[in-house]
Amino acid sequence: MLRVAIVEDNAEDQTLLENLLNRYASENKEQFQISFYARPYDFLEHYSDGFDLVFMDIEMPGMNGMETAADLRNLDA
Repeated sequence: MLRVAIVEDNAEDQTLLENLLNRYASENKEQFQISFYARPYDFLEHYSDGFDLVFMDIEMPGMNGMETAADLRNLDA
């Protein structure tokens, strides 16, 4: 099972990505455990090094996805 984080402030986009991942999982006999974060601060605050894949929106209020990715690299290279 792959652990996936979706960092996305738009609920519709979260759902779209979740549906795409579920379709991929079904077609490829894969399993995902998906965690959702609407704010980059929440993602970083609750981050654990167990994610295999992180999908991150670039344009978010407060802290953009590029800044969040840089902070993530400091937590987990």
